[in-house]
Amino acid sequence: MTIKDENNVEALHVGYFGSFSLTYNGRDITGKNKSSDNQFNYLMQLILHYGHTGVSKNTLINTLFAGRDLNNANHAVHSVMYNAKKRLREYGLPDINYFIQKEGIYYWNYEVPVVEDTIEFERLLFEADMAEDVNNKINLYLEAIHLYNGDFLENQVGIAWVSRENWKYRNMFNENVTKLAEILKEEGRYDILENVGKFAAK
Repeated sequence: MTIKDENNVEALHVGYFGSFSLTYNGRDITGKNKSSDNQFNYLMQLILHYGHTGVSKNTLINTLFAGRDLNNANHAVHSVMYNAKKRLREYGLPDINYFIQKEGIYYWNYEVPVVEDTIEFERLLFEADMAEDVNNKINLYLEAIHLYNGDFLENQVGIAWVSRENWKYRNMFNENVTKLAEILKEEGRYDILENVGKFAAK
């Protein structure tokens, strides 16, 4: 189901756990095989995940072109962004400037809201930690843990920034599975504990 914000604007849905997914209004936008598709995916992965804090041009160059010798790196980055903008518009996103540049740092334009699985994961874990009612706490932990359906961009862990985020989220998952297991033992909820154990092992 497509999630919409309070102004009824359709959100861009992005998934990082397991394989990368990018959908808008139920349509898959991710590329599959061509090098241009890979560059589109790498650009969107970085810009959306670091949309608020921003991504430097150097990081974009190193990720998009992976050591290739470029005559004009600025032109190459802008070319990938131009093609990405064209693609996003073709899939029905509003006709705006999606990538905002400030002093060499690129940000996502949140006129198009984003629903990201990693952000939801962190939000649910925070709410679980804060919850006082034990049943609510258990349900929030369960919801968060079941969002983690694979390592962060599991097919791209050789990329430096992906490796860092993968380590971060894997540790968060393991730590909070342990927290939930302790609560379930205390509450005698062994049926749920068994299911959590199976999911975590998988």
